[in-house]
This record gives sequence, structure tokens and C-alpha cells, in this order.
Amino acid sequence: MKIIAKQDAMRMRAPGDGTRLIKYDCGKYDTSIDDCIGKRVRQFDGIIAVYAERRTDQDGAYTQLMCVQKPNA
Repeated sequence: MKIIAKQDAMRMRAPGDGTRLIKYDCGKYDTSIDDCIGKRVRQFDGIIAVYAERRTDQDGAYTQLMCVQKPNA
């Protein structure tokens, strides 16, 4: 599975379909979102899409990998 743009991941969701947005992993990456898109990640059952999201905490900005999970997965 490849990391895609957040906009593309949101298009894979249908209103009321029960999908959830959750963290893909607990890592914090010092790279830009553009550097992440297209990279391969491990595929797990129930994961529809993986995308990178920019976040900030007390230590500064970082990139977090998020995923769209199927209902009941």
C-alpha cells in the first residue's frame, strides 16, 4: 500500500459508512508531507488508505501517518 494525499483518502470515505480516521503508527517524522506521498507502507486488514498529516506539539511541527479504517475491523 502506498501513502496517498489526504484529499484522496477522504474521497474513499462515504458519508455514514462507519469508517474511522486513526493513527497508522505512533511515529513522528521530520519530513514534509510531499516526501511521504508515494512511499510504500505495510498493509493491514481493514485499512483502506494511509495518508500523511502535518501536526504541531510543544516540540514543534512533525508529520503523522494516519489511516482510514473500515468499520468492524
